[in-house]
Amino acid sequence: MAIKSLIDHEPKYIGMIGSKSKVSQILNELKAEGIPKEKLVKVYSPIGLDISAETPAEIAVSILGELIQVRRTGKPSELSLIKTREIKDVKK
Repeated sequence: MAIKSLIDHEPKYIGMIGSKSKVSQILNELKAEGIPKEKLVKVYSPIGLDISAETPAEIAVSILGELIQVRRTGKPSELSLIKTREIKDVKK
């Protein structure tokens, strides 16, 4: 519901935590509801920079690092680039 309410506002960053299958399921549901794939590939998942974070604090730092990166450069992290290539197969 949160992604659906935000995606048309085109924020610089929408991140989603979840397993690959859960993220794919939700994105497929949103696509089935009429949200274009071009908007869905802008949802960051997995979120955060790859810093081998393990603790909640480290995970928070990795997410904040990605937020700063997107704000300053407009470019997603390598993890999100991998996701973007994979999400092109979102079912109709």
